[in-house]
Amino acid sequence: MQALQSMKHMLFSLHTIAFLLFCLGHIIVYFLKLPSTFGIFLPFFSLSMLTLSAGFCLYLSKSKLFVLQLFVLFFILYAYYPNALRLDGGQQSFWYIYTPTLNLGFLLIGILQERGIDSFYGLSKVILAVLLLAVSYYFLDGFSRELKNILDTNIFPFDLHASFKMNQLSFLLSCITLSFLLLFALFFFENQNDQLIVWIFLYLIAPALFYAQNTAFAIFNTLASLLIIITLMKNTYAIAYQDALTQIPSRRALEDDFLKLGSRYTLAMVDIDFFKKFNDTHGHDIGDEVLKLVAKQLSEVKGGGKAYRYGGEEFIIVFTNKDSDTAYMYAQEVRENIATRGFILRDRAAKQSKKAKPLKLTVSIGLASNSKTNKTPQEVMKQADNALYKAKENGRNCVIKADV
Repeated sequence: MQALQSMKHMLFSLHTIAFLLFCLGHIIVYFLKLPSTFGIFLPFFSLSMLTLSAGFCLYLSKSKLFVLQLFVLFFILYAYYPNALRLDGGQQSFWYIYTPTLNLGFLLIGILQERGIDSFYGLSKVILAVLLLAVSYYFLDGFSRELKNILDTNIFPFDLHASFKMNQLSFLLSCITLSFLLLFALFFFENQNDQLIVWIFLYLIAPALFYAQNTAFAIFNTLASLLIIITLMKNTYAIAYQDALTQIPSRRALEDDFLKLGSRYTLAMVDIDFFKKFNDTHGHDIGDEVLKLVAKQLSEVKGGGKAYRYGGEEFIIVFTNKDSDTAYMYAQEVRENIATRGFILRDRAAKQSKKAKPLKLTVSIGLASNSKTNKTPQEVMKQADNALYKAKENGRNCVIKADV
């Protein structure tokens, strides 16, 4: 069960989905011959996907993702609907201005911290993007051979055109931007949205790097919009169904999973012993660390059990297709693991002396299975709660099965 959950997590992780979509983009552009009708609808479809993803970002107040998509919107309009910008369009000017604008936009905005779109910082990002796009508009409107020659200035002592479509200045800018985005995503922000921005940059720079074709540009920005939508939907689901502190499924997820239970299951109510004392003695920060430690231990329970945070210091483990006798063994094992491990208190004094203070940490568990008299999960849970109360009365740090 744990192996299946790990595989599922890996297959549906941001990086796996992003990599597969990235490969799909190259396959579509490089190998597939698209019908002419597809080329007619592609710009509209690309613009529709961008509008949808930007609207999603705006609704969820993701200012960085929203503002970065303004750059894509501008160049979609220039590539396919130049009259909307009162420009005459141009294949050559597009790629010469698109790449520096994209790099500067991601470099200036992508490394900033996320703030709500309606905050001062969010509005500042919008203003910065508008100013940068105004400069791009100026160069697109007055694109000349002299500007082209300046952008084509050789920086490296070798020719890039044998492998890439962009000029050396754009290539250097792209390498610098990607390096900064990776640096900030890995060492400063470390959250999924900032890692997503790295992938979005790769999607948007790929057509300039390898193809220099409007069709490739439309396909890759469509896939970028799709990736943003998928990621934000996953984030929204996690907010609703995952406990923010312990990162295990929440009570809402438990209530939904109750609807999927089969004809045989066992519920284990888990409570941390003397948790209030941890909070009162060591503070809420230590209490949070205890909750996270217990949640991690419970999530590793064997026997196909799945742990949820029910509320406060209470957790529930659902054992599907297990009776109380079988679940009892697994509950005992996880209880013993927690008691054996304990909790290592690392305060400032301990860090300075390189010593850690071990604290006793135990849990009490009440078990109950469904039966003819306890048919619904709520009834079983009540029986498990009664068994938990008996475990507390029995001296704590033990597992008690409900009376059948």
